[in-house]
Amino acid sequence: MFPAEIYLQILLRLPVKSTFVCKCVCKTWFSLISDPSFAKSHFNLTIQRNNFSLILKGNDLSRIRKCNVIYSISHNSLQSLLSRDEEFLEYAVELDYPFKSLYESVLLTSCCDGLVCLWFCFRDCGMNFLCLWNPATKEYKELPRSPFAYDYSDYVMIGLCYDSKSEDYKLVTRTIGVVEVYSLRLNSWTSIENVPYEFQSRSDGVLVNRDLHWLAVTQDCSKVIVCLDVGGQIFKEIQLPNEPLVNNNDEHMFATVGVLEGCLYVIVDFFNVHSEVWVMQNYGVRESWTKRYTISNERILNAYLPSLVWSFKSGELLVGIWSIFDLVIYDPTDESVREPNMPSLTKLGKEGYYYESLVSLRSGTYVGGRRRRR
Repeated sequence: MFPAEIYLQILLRLPVKSTFVCKCVCKTWFSLISDPSFAKSHFNLTIQRNNFSLILKGNDLSRIRKCNVIYSISHNSLQSLLSRDEEFLEYAVELDYPFKSLYESVLLTSCCDGLVCLWFCFRDCGMNFLCLWNPATKEYKELPRSPFAYDYSDYVMIGLCYDSKSEDYKLVTRTIGVVEVYSLRLNSWTSIENVPYEFQSRSDGVLVNRDLHWLAVTQDCSKVIVCLDVGGQIFKEIQLPNEPLVNNNDEHMFATVGVLEGCLYVIVDFFNVHSEVWVMQNYGVRESWTKRYTISNERILNAYLPSLVWSFKSGELLVGIWSIFDLVIYDPTDESVREPNMPSLTKLGKEGYYYESLVSLRSGTYVGGRRRRR
């Protein structure tokens, strides 16, 4: 017999699906794997091993019944796809998401610790609801409607994060004039009063350093990045880089905020000239903003709110051009752009970084299970 510590270390290194099988071996393993501390240790080890994937939502018009599809593709597979120029669907895994057979319209909005937030919006019938989903365990939870929001279809920002103070997952949304916070542990909503910012339209929160970030405009009309301390429900400001303002006379705007290689970035758009990508090397330190790329490719310049999705070892970038629902591979060395081999996916709507995890929603509802939405 091996010591219990050896068994634990082996179980922690198994994929999520394999841990379900191990639960059936004996009562001791069932109790061990079911413990929330095991899920936390398992997830932390997954992050340390850099074992993450890209989750993509798109439309597949090659099928008889056109539908929304959600795919997951690992970092290593995506790297292989780039180097060999093989078809995306040879490496990607299609995920069976909640209510797929019932509703055709779904938006992927935010990811955190293996949990994904889906937004089902149907303007014609007035049915709108949010849903949290763990693709690895197939568990999902339909969220109760907020008492502060009239209609989810009017949201202008959304973001999912983990509050380490209360050990709780929280979803932050903003509709017309109201910022709301949903607590998974309490299964209830609260509101944040008197928020002195206007947020960029239809922007999802960028998760960096365990906090959510958005581009916003202050009451004196200056642009900043705002960071939400979700535990204290307090917004903090992160100053944008100074240099584009000081050294350029051309008209410009801070267009997009995102995360690249774990660091906060912002894209500065100099209209019809070029775009600059500035990366914050040391989080929270304004002087650490560094210009990483200057982009002059017309296809990216003409895009509305492009985003840097992925950075490859070759130096190339996977860029999302969401105004035309497309992904392109951009080479900064020669300003060239090419398309990845995704023939059946005609439109791509959203992406996110995704780690498999055992985090439980404690809902008792699973994709493919018996319990259905009323």
